Amino acid sequence: MKFDVKKKVMLAVLAGNMLCMGSVCAEDIYWYGTTSGFVNEKPSPAVTTGVNLTVTDDYKVHGDDVTEPNGIYGGYTDGSDTISGNILTFNLSNTIEVGAGIYGGYTGGSGNANSNKVTINSGTFNSVFGGQSDSGNANSNIIMFNGGTVAEAICGGFTDNGNANSNSITAYI
Repeated sequence: MKFDVKKKVMLAVLAGNMLCMGSVCAEDIYWYGTTSGFVNEKPSPAVTTGVNLTVTDDYKVHGDDVTEPNGIYGGYTDGSDTISGNILTFNLSNTIEVGAGIYGGYTGGSGNANSNKVTINSGTFNSVFGGQSDSGNANSNIIMFNGGTVAEAICGGFTDNGNANSNSITAYI
């Protein structure tokens, strides 16, 4: 298997960007993980744990093809919830053009993003984050690469205003 990381570790904030493919823009298409699959609207209440989903080439969310989402989240909240224990696995032969990135766990508020995991077995991706928090902590998140390509950013854990400790990126090539 080929493993190619064009920019090994680059912390990039891509939020607010818009993905366009030809004349089709995916500004408002996001996938949010739930315990039974992805949805394309923020779940209420927030799904904080228990997401364990595998994405393949034929995966669709309400008719949206796998190549179109602007962001893919295992667990997600805008508030103070802790997002933890979510698992995303990607087995793809095609390219996922994700404007805002793939996140095992993400909190846009003061919550923590801890112990989330993203596994890439194959496929081509823009950016991958194990866990990210705007104002809380991002600890013990894992990214595992068994093959694939990442063009922009790889980050085990990232926070704007908290602590990011014990995050890991492992590549099996």
